[in-house]
Amino acid sequence: MKRSLRGCSGIHVIVAIVLLSVVAGCSSIVVSYHAVGVEPPLYRGKNSGEKIVVYWGTAWRDNQKEPSKREALAARGIEEFFSSNPRWETLRISKSVVGRDALLASDTEAVSEAKTAGADRVLIIRIEELGPNVMVYLSPILWQTQNEVLLHVRAINCQTGQVEADVSTRWVRGGPFTVIGADSLPIDLAGALKAVFFGRGTP
Repeated sequence: MKRSLRGCSGIHVIVAIVLLSVVAGCSSIVVSYHAVGVEPPLYRGKNSGEKIVVYWGTAWRDNQKEPSKREALAARGIEEFFSSNPRWETLRISKSVVGRDALLASDTEAVSEAKTAGADRVLIIRIEELGPNVMVYLSPILWQTQNEVLLHVRAINCQTGQVEADVSTRWVRGGPFTVIGADSLPIDLAGALKAVFFGRGTP
């Protein structure tokens, strides 16, 4: 009987170690850019003091799952990121320009509307991917989960009408034995935006 108890105790320890490994996981973050003009981070100073208008929209792939849910998560992430940062004054966050889809409007229309609102710069953000991926392997790494964000940012000076930056960004967070999901996607969207505008590791 004592041997049996010791055996069970050993099994419990092994199970606990496995569960701890699953919870802790091996999470990492990978960020990559393609940029024309000013390269990330777009805002290098601590406080720009400028006034901005943010136009944004989504361009999902044909087989995107639950696009309406992702749309809501994207809206939350965009709102929280741009309305809470003291480095600028956000005058407006909108998915439309002169009553049309913001991603279909011309630069002239976007700049004109933003300039009328008193903005120094207009930001146009296109979100192409915002979702978790689960991968299962026939190997010592049994599975991994990743949250992926693909977005495109254009920054236009309202005074000159010049496109100052055109940046495509891919953000991936996750790794072997990690457990993350859709509820944390606004955090990943904010992380991707933070990397573009301020660089990783900034407050």
